Amino acid sequence: MEAANNKRLSLREYQALEENTDIRYEYHDGEVFAMSGASPKHSAIASNINKLLGNILPKGCRAFDSDLKVYVEAINKGFHPDVSVACRPITGLDEMSAINNPILIVEVLSQGTSAYDRGQKFWYLSQLSSLREYVLVEQDRWAVETRYRDAPENEWVMAYYEGANTEVVLRSLDLRLTIAQIYDDTDGL
Repeated sequence: MEAANNKRLSLREYQALEENTDIRYEYHDGEVFAMSGASPKHSAIASNINKLLGNILPKGCRAFDSDLKVYVEAINKGFHPDVSVACRPITGLDEMSAINNPILIVEVLSQGTSAYDRGQKFWYLSQLSSLREYVLVEQDRWAVETRYRDAPENEWVMAYYEGANTEVVLRSLDLRLTIAQIYDDTDGL
């Protein structure tokens, strides 16, 4: 990643930057990094997941799209995950239009972001004590990987799902989605 400018920005300056442009940025302790736009297929998959979760989440929980940032205070970093879910009380930083207590984050992988999303970004987001599950959705094939915190050891455990009729288990919310639902109407995009 290459920084968008050489000047270090405060959280307030970062928020102002995003409010005055159509470009989204990740915030890394004062440095901002422009994010590339998503492909139609990437957007459709994220939209499917957001809609599916929004229809089945327990009362008091809410799914958010990539417009809402997630802020990791412990390491002073801000992200725009494809989908995040938080449950009441939903907390965050008003001046940054961000939440800081998601329990689930979903990233749709692209060729350019796959290694980062699987590695460094996961580590950054895993610093959130609230985060129970991190879901990685392949864009170019019907496959989903989940990483969830296994209580009481608090260790991350991975599960892998593939095949249209396979159910993806979201342990953090005790919910299930099928692979076919996630990729519904995305062929040809």
